[in-house]
Amino acid sequence: MDCNDLIFLSDLDGTFVDADRHPLPQNIEAVREFIRRGGHFAFASGRSHRDLADVFPKIRDLVSLPCIVSNGAYCYDYRIGRLENPCYLAADGLDLFPRRLSELSGHPFRRWNRYLGEPEPAPIAPEEGGVLCYDVGHAGGLFKIIGFLNPETADHTAALIPRLSAEFPQYRFVRSEKAILDILPGGVSKALQLAYLREKLRKEGIGSPRVFCIGDYDNDLEMLRAADVAICPENASPVVKAICHRRVCHCRNGAVAEALSLIFSGAI
Repeated sequence: MDCNDLIFLSDLDGTFVDADRHPLPQNIEAVREFIRRGGHFAFASGRSHRDLADVFPKIRDLVSLPCIVSNGAYCYDYRIGRLENPCYLAADGLDLFPRRLSELSGHPFRRWNRYLGEPEPAPIAPEEGGVLCYDVGHAGGLFKIIGFLNPETADHTAALIPRLSAEFPQYRFVRSEKAILDILPGGVSKALQLAYLREKLRKEGIGSPRVFCIGDYDNDLEMLRAADVAICPENASPVVKAICHRRVCHCRNGAVAEALSLIFSGAI
């Protein structure tokens, strides 16, 4: 099957890699076959472009589009080493936010300014609500804040999202995993950058590509809704399963490889 007019975007954690964060060979080979057939593949991840490259040291040989990273805060083209379509957090509220989250949750949140190459912060103490990671050092500002939540109180903290959204309308709050809360620029999602990639391909002469997206958690919802065909692995959250057109096997068994085999066979 010719895949020249197809886009396939894959989430990483819980979708492309197994529970131990290991890329599965069958997924990698299926992606390479998709690209050999002319398809346009990229990752759409909550990770930064540096973190994604740590998982795939040879990522430039595995993608044929800029990847959507930091949950849609920007794209990164590994083939030429270029950041594209960046969106930065508004500066107002950055200093107030940790204090206000601590007040609302009833648990202290520790701010951690992370510089490239620094070790992980001290483990979350039982009395803490979590650690707020500010990735500093980017020339344009912050792309997002990563909230590493105390697993024992993560659901309680996540229940504050409507209140936080009302008090900090310049930001968007979304969970990437049960114990990870991302604070993004307002209006930013993976779907925002999907629209950017569609327009990029249109300018390159591919007018109406058919878009397949696969993901497993809350941060994938907008992207999946924007896709022509939304796919999820068996381990996806109930809310993701509810909106997808097709469900494939668990991520540990090669969900992306199964999804691409369905495309190759014309089943979807």
